[in-house]
Amino acid sequence: MSINKPVLRNNCKGFTVTINTTMDLISSPNAYCIYHYLISKPNNWQVREKDLMARFGKGRDWVRKGKSELKELGLYETVIVRNEKGVIVSNEVHIHPEPMTNRPPENPTDGKPDRRENNPHTKERHIQKKENKNITVSEVNTSPATAKSCSEKVIQQYIDAWNRKQESLGDRKLPVVRKVSDKHRAYCRRLAKEGWTPEKFASYLDNLFKTHPKWVFGKWQTESGNTRTNNFLTLCSWTNICRVINGEL
Repeated sequence: MSINKPVLRNNCKGFTVTINTTMDLISSPNAYCIYHYLISKPNNWQVREKDLMARFGKGRDWVRKGKSELKELGLYETVIVRNEKGVIVSNEVHIHPEPMTNRPPENPTDGKPDRRENNPHTKERHIQKKENKNITVSEVNTSPATAKSCSEKVIQQYIDAWNRKQESLGDRKLPVVRKVSDKHRAYCRRLAKEGWTPEKFASYLDNLFKTHPKWVFGKWQTESGNTRTNNFLTLCSWTNICRVINGEL
């Protein structure tokens, strides 16, 4: 029996596009369901195990097995975000459209037996964020500002670039950053790690607001049904910056 797929209307909203080769990689039904459910969610949506269990009417083992397969395929990544003192401030889940490549091993042993398995102090390992492999070398400028040398002064320069952009927009502007949180600092350190100076970030904002005004000023709904507008955290995450650079909007 053949398949007949109607063409989407021009004004159709609220759909998700996935890559066919990625879909073919996922073998189990639970991993397939979890992947497509999560990739359809907006940024900053909170991933909760109980929500997945309720959504599919399955148990904890079913959900964990599905997430484990997605992690092995390089489609699901848990990232620990730390502040400048090395203290864990939050966890982020990254859902990748394609499998990550060149992933480092979780427990490198350098040929020696690993005695850390039962050590309670090493249960939580800092998993470094992976670079987006779609960005070419020419798109990332080298800079002396690295994640370690990104001081509060440099972080404030990124924030000032955002605030200046909003103030220049007049009435149609997004919220300015009045209080810098640990999450703001984490986003700024990621920019520094990728070699983005505050000047390059300011130039990126000028181009973003000029070329993607509908996306920038658009509104979206949370799971609770509340209507939200974009802000620094939703637009300046490294994931969204990569989407803009790679023309995925």
